[in-house]
Amino acid sequence: MPIILTHYLDTSALMRFLDITHPSCAPLTTYLRDHGLLRNRSLWSSELTHLEATRVAVSEQDEPLQDMVDALFGSVIHGAGIDDDVLVRARAIPEHIRSLDALHVATALGAGNQTLITYDANMTRVAQARGLSVVAP
Repeated sequence: MPIILTHYLDTSALMRFLDITHPSCAPLTTYLRDHGLLRNRSLWSSELTHLEATRVAVSEQDEPLQDMVDALFGSVIHGAGIDDDVLVRARAIPEHIRSLDALHVATALGAGNQTLITYDANMTRVAQARGLSVVAP
């Protein structure tokens, strides 16, 4: 039986959470804390998020950022793999959405998540059309 969590964190939200200078960092941190999502493996995300955040850290040559990303995926974030079921759900999304964003929405749906945390407007529109609640604190 899969682990079912209520909140899925996409890459746009993760990067804001990790950037203390970003205006969304404080409200997002407050939201995560107030909803008890900063505990052990309380958030769901895709290994795609881990990859995308890693690529940002590498491109910026930012080892501390890479360490923070790895630490979160080792403690707070449950990373879901991209399997055939995710790919089938992503291909079945009828709305226009970028491929990687479709993978995020499909992963959230497959995990039984109720809420997607994202700052991406198109992903928000598609996720809501698929029945997910979306927040962007």
